[in-house]
Amino acid sequence: MRESHEQQDFIRQTSNVIYVRDKAYQLYHLSVSQILYWQQDRSICNIFTTDGRCFRRNCSLSDIAELLGDKVCLRISRNTVIMYAYAISFTEDTVCISESSSNRTLSFPLSNAFKEDVHLKLNRYFEMKDKNSSVEPTSSLVITPILPSGNIR
Repeated sequence: MRESHEQQDFIRQTSNVIYVRDKAYQLYHLSVSQILYWQQDRSICNIFTTDGRCFRRNCSLSDIAELLGDKVCLRISRNTVIMYAYAISFTEDTVCISESSSNRTLSFPLSNAFKEDVHLKLNRYFEMKDKNSSVEPTSSLVITPILPSGNIR
């Protein structure tokens, strides 16, 4: 994937950390384990975290899915990517994820175009999870603003 300079400025992945900026251009680093799901609204990606916060970025879900990789996230429709670690169940037409901060369950519709692939990948994920029960989302949450070195007070 070749990123534009604008995308490199807004989103970078270094090991398990993604760097994003908020509306005020404050730079934050989010652990991949803190991200619950991504949704695209036109050219804006909304990043929803486990503590209920939302960051908005100008990027595409294809870029996000490629950046994070198939082992971490799953595209379930044209405008939604979920993180495997928070998937708790699925049916023929929906996928449910657990929002750890409020103990809520969020349900997302599956797109017909992605349905077969999603079912196959979620079946594999839940089989692996059953075999290795240590695949659990982390509950610790730290979203840290990063200050430029010249602006530290």
